[in-house]
Order: sequence, then C-alpha cells, then structure tokens
Amino acid sequence: PESVRKEKLTVNLHSLYDECRMKFDRSKRASRGGTFLLFFAFFSAALVMQRNAFRGEQVGRSVVNYFVQQKFPAPTTGPTWPDKNTRPGRCTDASGDPTPEGCQIPLHEMKGFLDIVTTGDLWDWLEHLFLENFFKTTWENGDERESSSINKWDLRNRPIQGFRFNQRRMEPGAVTRHSVDGGCWAYNDGKMRTFAPECYDHMGYCADGSCFLLWEDTRPFGTFDDNQKYTWEAFDTGFSTIYPKEKGFWQMFPVKDKEEALRMLQELKSDMWIDKSTQWFRIDFTVMNPEERLFVTLQFFFELDYSGLVVPQVVSDVYQVAWYNWNNSLDVLRFCLEIVVVLSWIVQVFYLFHDFIVFKSTHPEIKGFRQQWKGFSKEDSYSTLRNVQLFFFLAVFILWGMIVFDPFNGKLVVFPNEMNWDGKPLFLSQMAGYIRSYFVLNGVITLLFILRIIQLAKVNPKFSLLSESLDTMKFRLLNFAIVLFTLLLFFTLMGMMLFGDKVPEFSDLGAAFVSTTQILIGGGGDPDDVGRTRGGGYGIQDGVDYPDLALIAPRTAWLWYYPFVIIMVFVVINITIAIIGEAHQRVKLSRDPTSTTFVLSPSEGWHGEPTSVWHQFNHGVLNRINRSIRGDSQHAMRKDAIIRVLEKFPTKDLDWDVCHIHDFANYGAPEGLTKDNIFWIMQRYPFVVNSAEDLEGYIEERTPPSLGTKRMLEGLGSSIEDLINMQAIIHAKFDLLVRMATV
Repeated sequence: PESVRKEKLTVNLHSLYDECRMKFDRSKRASRGGTFLLFFAFFSAALVMQRNAFRGEQVGRSVVNYFVQQKFPAPTTGPTWPDKNTRPGRCTDASGDPTPEGCQIPLHEMKGFLDIVTTGDLWDWLEHLFLENFFKTTWENGDERESSSINKWDLRNRPIQGFRFNQRRMEPGAVTRHSVDGGCWAYNDGKMRTFAPECYDHMGYCADGSCFLLWEDTRPFGTFDDNQKYTWEAFDTGFSTIYPKEKGFWQMFPVKDKEEALRMLQELKSDMWIDKSTQWFRIDFTVMNPEERLFVTLQFFFELDYSGLVVPQVVSDVYQVAWYNWNNSLDVLRFCLEIVVVLSWIVQVFYLFHDFIVFKSTHPEIKGFRQQWKGFSKEDSYSTLRNVQLFFFLAVFILWGMIVFDPFNGKLVVFPNEMNWDGKPLFLSQMAGYIRSYFVLNGVITLLFILRIIQLAKVNPKFSLLSESLDTMKFRLLNFAIVLFTLLLFFTLMGMMLFGDKVPEFSDLGAAFVSTTQILIGGGGDPDDVGRTRGGGYGIQDGVDYPDLALIAPRTAWLWYYPFVIIMVFVVINITIAIIGEAHQRVKLSRDPTSTTFVLSPSEGWHGEPTSVWHQFNHGVLNRINRSIRGDSQHAMRKDAIIRVLEKFPTKDLDWDVCHIHDFANYGAPEGLTKDNIFWIMQRYPFVVNSAEDLEGYIEERTPPSLGTKRMLEGLGSSIEDLINMQAIIHAKFDLLVRMATV
C-alpha cells in the first residue's frame, strides 16, 4: 500500500535545507525588491518632473547663446583706419594692378566671449556686446518698446533685475610669503627682486567665488585722488540661515538705465578696477521665462590666471519660478509623486528596523546594541548600499525643504520692470547653487539605485549572471586595476614632460590623467564645438588626440602615442576583456547540474536548468494570491518554518543524507512536525526523497576499501615519499657540483 511504501522512504535533509534556505532568501529578496523597484519608479518620475531637463536645457541654451555665441568688432585690435595701405590707389588686386576704389579691409577683429584672453578683450566685450545685449529698449524696426517688454531678449527671456560685478583680490607676495602656498616672494629673491619687486600668488579653489586658502586682500583701493573708493563688502543674499553672506568688491548696475550702466562701466575701466591684484571676476544675473515658468541664473566667470591668461567660463542654472502651483496639473501630479516617494522611503526604513528587531529576537544570546548590529550586518538581508542610500535620501529631503521654503517667498516684491527682496537687490545665484547640489546628490542616489538593482538581480539565477560575474572577478579585477592605474599614471607623467608646456590638457597632473584616459577610451572632444562654455584663447580645448599632439610636437608625439596604444589598448584592454570573459564563463559553468561547481538549488539541479522568471513569478506571486483566497493546505509548511525545524536537528546523531521517515518525525515532533507534514514536504519537494540510485551512491561512498586495497595504497604512498626524498638528494648533489665548477 502507498502508506506502507512511504514509511520505508528516506529523505536527504541537506537538500531540503539548502532548497528551503535558497528559495526563502530569493523570496525575501523579491518581496523587498518589489517595494524597492516601486520606490525607484516613483523617485525617478518625481525627479524627472522636478528637473524639467528638456525645457530647462532649451531655455538655458537660449540665454547662454545670446551672450556667448555672438561676436563684436573689437576696437582695441585690428588695423588702424585710415591707413596708407588702404587709401584709394594704394591697394593691388590678385594680378598686382592698383585698385583705385580702395581696399575692403575689416576695421576691427571680430571677437566673442570665448575669445577673451586679455583684460582689454574683457572691457571691450563688456562695453560693446554685453551691455548692448542686456539693455533692449527698442524693437528691431526702431520702435520704442512698451514697459513690459523692456530688456526682453528673443521675445521671451527677461532679467528680473540688473547685473552685478564681483571680484576677489589677492594680497601681494610680500604678505603671502608666510602662507603655506605663498611662494612667489621666495622665488624672486636676490637680484631677481630688483627686476620684479612685486608679485602675487594664486588664489585657488574659487568655486562660485568662495575662495579659501592663501590671503585675500580686503583693503579698500581706488584712484590716485580717492584710494578708498572701492571697499570690500559682505552682501546679504537673503539666505543668511542656510548660506553665508557673499563677500567681495561689489558693483550693482541698474536694470533699465543703459546710459548710467555705461557710465559706471567706463568709470570702472578708467579707475583700473580690474588690476594686477584681481584674481577672480564674476558677472551674474537672473532671467525669467514666463512661458516655461523658469528662472535662469547666468554667471560669467573670469579667472585672471597668474600666467597672464584670462580664462572665461559661463555657468547656467535653470529652475522653476514656483515649485508648487496648485492651478497646474503637472505640479499637483508631481506633489503626489513626491508624497509617495517619501512614504516609500519610510517603508524602506521600516523594513530595515523590522529586520533588526527580528534578528534580536532570534539571537537573544547577543548582548549590546553594537554587537547586535555587527551580527545583523552579517545577515544575507543586510545591505550597506541600502543604508547609505536611505541616509542620502534623508539629506536630499532636508535640502529640498530648504529650497522650497526659501526666505524669498515671503518678502519678494514685484514691479513692472524688476523684482527685489524686501527693497534689497535680488540675486538667485546662491539658490541656484543649492538646487545644483540637490540634483548632484540625487545623481549619487541614482548611482546607488543602479548598484542595488545589480544586487537585486540575484533574485533569479538567469538574471544574476552579471552580478555574480562581478562578485567572482572583483578581487582579480581590483588587482589588475591597480596595474592599469599605475600604467596610466606613468603615461600621464610622460605626457606632462613632453607636452605639458604646450597643451593645457597635459599642464597639470589631474588634467593630464583625464586626457590620457580619454584617449584610451576613444579620444577627446571637438575644440570647435559650438556648445563650449569655457574659453581662454589658444590651446584651450575640450580634449586631445594624436593629430592635436602631432601638431604641437611633431617630433615627439609618436614617442608617447604608439607605446601607449600598443601597451594600453592592444594588451591591457584585451586582458581586461579576458578577465571578464573568464569570470562569466565560470559563473555559467556553476549553473550546469553536471558540473562539480554547481551552486544553484537542488530542485534546479533535479530539473537540469535554472528557474525561469515566469516560473518564479507563477509559483511566487500567483500561488501566494491563490493561498490568500483559498487558504493553505492543512499540512502545508512555509519554507522559513521548515528551516527553523531543521536547524534544531542534531548534526552528529542523525544521518542528514539518509534520514528515515521515523527519525525525521521523532526529531521534528518537539517542533510540532507530524508525519502528515513530512508527507506534504515529500510531495512538495520530491527531489529530497532518496531514490535507489542515490542510496547505491551513498553505499559506495561510505564502504571502506578492502584490506588488500588499503595495503596497496599505503605501499604506493610510501614509494612516492621515497621517490621525493631521492629527488631532493639528487638536487642537493647537483647544486654542490655547480658551486664547485663555478669556483
């Protein structure tokens, strides 16, 4: 009878435990991964709506191009007019005959923002292009503009207030010589100081004007008649609670009086407001686009390098005029998504503390919070990436609250031609900096999302090829990465020695390393790209490649380039691919049931293939839904319950490979396990029931060798040992003969 036949069966408890443990871990990872994927989906949707990237890029590029891409005739360069060579009768055509009508020679050289390389270029650009573009009081046909259209650029964008200048100045070398980085005074000692009695060190780390290190000169300066004319000020931006006051030498320009702005600019130029002590100069203002409900904060930076080069750069930040407009359906939708994202984050935090509390309850022997958390961190469900991501999200949430509830909201005063903050100038560059930091932190969170998704792929063996391949090769690839980094560093230093004084990309270690890496992965950018926002004259490029290097160093470029290509591209990159391929092949082999390195669940070995995603979904989600509707079988057991029962079984007094049904029931009885439960387990997991072939294999493994075979093996081992000893004696004698021959 069937009942009698079942009583005679044996069960492999190892297979049962491994199956339940592996499937339970996958189920837990999948259930937590589902909420995580929902969290990621809502987070991504809300972030995309906050960023409004496409429309923001369009508006930002429109404003930047309005000032950057246009050119003007520079009056301080080009030929003088009239000249003897340009008068009628003084010019010749292609055949050498005189041209009585004169020559059509451009009066001035055409320059733009990116062509600024001297302070003369800077003043010319400010007067002849910047002011002309900023102030717009008439239409293209000459008609006067109405009040609401004054200073509106391209019929859409309009500044909310005038622009401002700010510069940071440096103490002379006689003062900075006591600083850590102050060296110019010591470099020009002795006779050199007679020729160069004054020098200035470089004020580095001026990100958005927040310069630190070295000595900033805050003393007033001015003209011969008034040497206290320009004073250092701390400008209150309205963000005193979340941002320090801006500091420097300020000049505020009006928003609608072009003549007054031109007079102020010419006065600054005549007073030498930008002089040898100026290290950093910035122009900033904010533009509003009502059609897109966007603010654009534009900042023009000019670094007056101590090499004599003026390097211009423009930075734009785009953000919404009002983050929440309840009359806009998209804002309402985004707000709902943000609420769901916060709730999803709370669920993730709840899961973290719930898992920790469960660990504490199941491990009462561990005392103290530190030891408990240390033990909890070793659990399979623990994820350091999750904890870091949750912390970053908390920081982002706080920063978002600071942005939304900014101090300007309650004190913003709007007029037909400008806006101000409680009667004070309104500049939003600090708010733009906070918004930029907010999206940078969200970029870090997105990167952590990617890493967590790779971890989540382990929920299914067919999806986990990538993540397990990375786990397999991580240490080998890390060792090789050290070698790769060392080789890159050597080629970087070599490039600095050969091209450092000619190409900016190799002028310092950081830029040279980036340029070397760019060439390794496919070359640099186009130096003539119209999207560039950084200038600086000759040599300022987005990237370099061999033609650029050969142009400036034709005799030595090959000495660097060809060894780099041979060693790094043909050898190193191919070795990297080989390491990745070998790891991938090893992981694939571990999924072959016939392989000795098989690591999947016993049921997958029994079926001969990994579990498919559909099978996992069907037996996981759908069966769970069916059980919730119809209820579980009377004798059914959950995987975690089976695991808890088996963990109480002894490991010495019980044969886990061949466990009889009676032994299974006797040892499981204290935990509430019955024979009906065991029969349900055997039906649910048929591969754990030992077949006749399995029992024959166990008998063969456990049968000791015969006495004759044992003696033969012992004799063979003794012979091998004698052979090894004899070989060692022969080697010792050979070494002695070699030493005697060399003497």
